[in-house]
Amino acid sequence: MFQKNLLQPINAGRLTNKFKPLIVLLLLSVSSSSFLFAAPKSLDDAIHDKSVELDFSIPFEPINKRDKKTEMKVEALSFFMTARLKKTRNDFLGALADYEKAVEIDPNSLAIYSELIPLAFALNRIDQAVKYALKAIELDPNDHRLLQKLGLHMIKKQKYSDAIKFFEKALQSNQLKKNSITTISIHRDLAVLYAATGAINKSAEAYEVVFKALDGSGDIKLDYHTKSRLLSDPQTSYERMGQVFLLAKKTDLAIKAFEYAAKSSKGKPGNKIINLANIYYETGKPEKALKELDSYLDRKLTSRGRFAYELLTKVLVKLKKENELIPKLEKAASVDTRNYDLAYFLADQYVKANKLDDAKKLIEETLSSSGKSEGHISLASIYRLQKKPWELLDSMAKSFKGARQLERLENELKLVQDDKELLQSILTVGLKKISGDKQEADFEHAILLAKLAVSLKKSDAVKKFYRYCLKVRRKNATTIFNELGQYFLDEKLYSDAEKVFQEAIDDSALSNGKPHFLFQVSQAKELQGKTEEALTAIQQAKLLRPNNPVYSFQESWIYSHGKQWDQAIKILETIISAHTDKKLIVRRCKLSISNIYVQKGDMPKGEKVLEEVIKDDPNDPGVNNDLGYLYADQGKNLEKAKTMIKIAIDSDPENPAYLDSMGWVLYRLGDFKEAVVFLKKASEHPNGGDSTIFDHLGDCYIKLKNKTEASKAWNSAIQHARKQSDPDQDKIQKIQAKIDSNK
Repeated sequence: MFQKNLLQPINAGRLTNKFKPLIVLLLLSVSSSSFLFAAPKSLDDAIHDKSVELDFSIPFEPINKRDKKTEMKVEALSFFMTARLKKTRNDFLGALADYEKAVEIDPNSLAIYSELIPLAFALNRIDQAVKYALKAIELDPNDHRLLQKLGLHMIKKQKYSDAIKFFEKALQSNQLKKNSITTISIHRDLAVLYAATGAINKSAEAYEVVFKALDGSGDIKLDYHTKSRLLSDPQTSYERMGQVFLLAKKTDLAIKAFEYAAKSSKGKPGNKIINLANIYYETGKPEKALKELDSYLDRKLTSRGRFAYELLTKVLVKLKKENELIPKLEKAASVDTRNYDLAYFLADQYVKANKLDDAKKLIEETLSSSGKSEGHISLASIYRLQKKPWELLDSMAKSFKGARQLERLENELKLVQDDKELLQSILTVGLKKISGDKQEADFEHAILLAKLAVSLKKSDAVKKFYRYCLKVRRKNATTIFNELGQYFLDEKLYSDAEKVFQEAIDDSALSNGKPHFLFQVSQAKELQGKTEEALTAIQQAKLLRPNNPVYSFQESWIYSHGKQWDQAIKILETIISAHTDKKLIVRRCKLSISNIYVQKGDMPKGEKVLEEVIKDDPNDPGVNNDLGYLYADQGKNLEKAKTMIKIAIDSDPENPAYLDSMGWVLYRLGDFKEAVVFLKKASEHPNGGDSTIFDHLGDCYIKLKNKTEASKAWNSAIQHARKQSDPDQDKIQKIQAKIDSNK
């Protein structure tokens, strides 16, 4: 029971002697443990002890004073204990606030992080939780549970490379038992991530640990429930592991995995048979593969669709029995009349064998009985060979409606585009079908015609077909305006692009897309040199979407393109201030600022910004390339620049910008012969038509005393420079001077 008088507020006046000793006892009971005293025998003794006389006018001073560090630890502990108390009372937000105060005072206390991080995650304060978790990992790199949690969080954020790093660190932890289920769990997550990011060999190594645990041949023994859970997961099924082992050339493991899958009751029988057949084919055992495939056909299995029949084709070719393909397919189709994939595949073989009448008859029969549209793409192949433009287009349009086999449709479109005469015939008949009173084309016909016209860069036809699309399907207006306007932008027909985007802006039915079209029209206007009009358009977009930084980025680009550098930088700095907690936005702004400084000719400032950015991610390919190039262009830190640019090239070996950077740093190092290899590869890339690349290539050739190739490269450089929407006259003059000097 509480003593009511002890719960009353203490009077500010003089304390009576009666309560002095009691208060002293209470003070002593909560004082530092460093104070030792002899307690009275009873509370009554203490109250009546006349020898106890304390003067409260004298300030209380501890015998052993704490230093500042200890004081801070005590203060942090106070917030920590308060937080724990609030947590027990379900005041979770209050507890989080106090834990944060505690960790701010004592940022090296793992005890605080251990309470703070789970609470932040539980309250869905994910950014805070991750921030503190990263700090905790710095203090204790062996906390495998926290590393695993961070990895799972990065997966949710689709930051797979970061997730991989955390899982790899978790495996290296000396606190992790190497024969534990946790180890299997981490290997499983790594296997999936490696496969998703294309690191098949690493994925296979991680899956091997899981596989050996499942079949009992490894060091880790799993209980029944864990095994069942893993095998019921599609990512750790025997079938999935077998596929990865096959890709990684671990054929023995692949065969084992597929054999286990075949014995398992889980999964489709057809998949198991085809997997085994595939592994037998890949490992040079076509006879075994054919046996499995015959079983697949005999059992009327269909789960692998066309792939099964494509594999059968490859196996028979390997066995030099390709003449057996059509008879086998015909036999299977005669007893499995509802297998439409088989029927269409057989029709394709008839087409290849030039049995066009047989193919057409089979397709039409299958179409009438199935109601499925896949057969139309096979019909399109027939009409392409027969040079029947409208029938070909009609079949492709019907296939497009089905939208199930878009890959096959794309392949057919490529074949049509390669036949320029046939393509022109299709466009001619298409224009007739959309003209006059009797319009026979529908939306699918028109959109395919538009895309075919785009491939030929027939701008008048492109415009007519897209306009027809608008007429017959107004609900697709947003996409149609966007594609037509983008075509004009790509073709540098900026005035036409502006008109299309402005029409979309003025269409009241497209009000939801107005900010996007204002963005696009600002692009078209600026590329025509209408900077003020471009700024007006993008500022209107910003009013409609005030919290979307994309429109502010566009505004900064307009200022930058208009050579109003300071205004561009000012906007980017404003974006940074408004989004300090969003790393990607801040990073993009800083990269843009660096680029602007370089355009201004202030390389040291551009370089300084990049040196700040790269601290956050030393392995970022783009930043390594840009900073390495700046070093090379200034002739400084050349070996370091070469190392940095190599990081970029390793991430994307075909990137022309990265190849140019490597060529340029090698040029600066005097290795002209090797530089030419990189620069030539960059110049031959489909996106390598850049005046700088050709300029660098010419410089290398002249160092190698190859005046003919130097002249060719510089002439290409000057042509590309002149094609720019805003040609750099200084650059053109410098290249021209090199050409003249070389003569």
